[in-house]
Amino acid sequence: MMTEGNCKINLALNVEGILPNGYHSVKMIMQEITLCDEISLTFGKSGVSLSCSNLQIPTDNKNIAYRAVEMFYEKTGIADGVHIHIEKIVPTEAGLGGGSADGAAVFKAMNEHYGYPLSEEQLLDLGASLGADVPFCIMGATAVAEGIGEVLTPIKSNVKTDVLIVKPPVGISTPWAYKRLDEVGFDPVDVDKVKDALESGSVAQLCATMANVFETVALEKYPEIAQIKADMLTLGASGAMMSGSGPSVFGIFEDADAFDNAYKHFKEKYKDTFKAKMV
Repeated sequence: MMTEGNCKINLALNVEGILPNGYHSVKMIMQEITLCDEISLTFGKSGVSLSCSNLQIPTDNKNIAYRAVEMFYEKTGIADGVHIHIEKIVPTEAGLGGGSADGAAVFKAMNEHYGYPLSEEQLLDLGASLGADVPFCIMGATAVAEGIGEVLTPIKSNVKTDVLIVKPPVGISTPWAYKRLDEVGFDPVDVDKVKDALESGSVAQLCATMANVFETVALEKYPEIAQIKADMLTLGASGAMMSGSGPSVFGIFEDADAFDNAYKHFKEKYKDTFKAKMV
């Protein structure tokens, strides 16, 4: 059985405060894009195993997709087995939710294979216990995410553009990003304005209002991210922004020729450069 784990970008990201459990509460807009990992599931009589084309990815229960299998079998009481192979295309530690997308894809594929023993609500609950981005990756499309990311409100977005993704060869620790943000502060993001832009279908309004509080600290530490943003705009992007806690930058393109030219420009400099579309 073949499936795909579509990743996400954040079109808006605001930190609202700190919860009693120590986690930060957020309000953000998440957008599914067509950049994905390719996942195959081979069902057998017993046992869970996982392989991955990227040898740096864990293949035991440290892998979100592996844990998704264990949780699905435990929840449904099904005594069976499966081997998962992940052809890894989405870069890791990129702010794109690639691991969460894989876990969500496995949940959905297993639910389909076994005749839908779990409702979407049950899948979303399972996803929330697996990781903050997993529920959105199960739901897909476009949504406002609140809490730690698990409280979702779908948006009927009328913006569906080409998206260029560029990940520079640096890593940003999400815990570090939150800690640094607490230290230096930030200008809050008006997420509702971005939602209005998506619903109205105005790319210009979207690009004028989209913002990510993590850029405050990421650009301070990695000026290369700011340079990628600036180059995207110079090459014809209507807007450009960092996704999640970084370091990936996405550009929104309305002109196909500019999109192609920008892709060629960045692909020569950065291995992790991808073309995608909003879903």
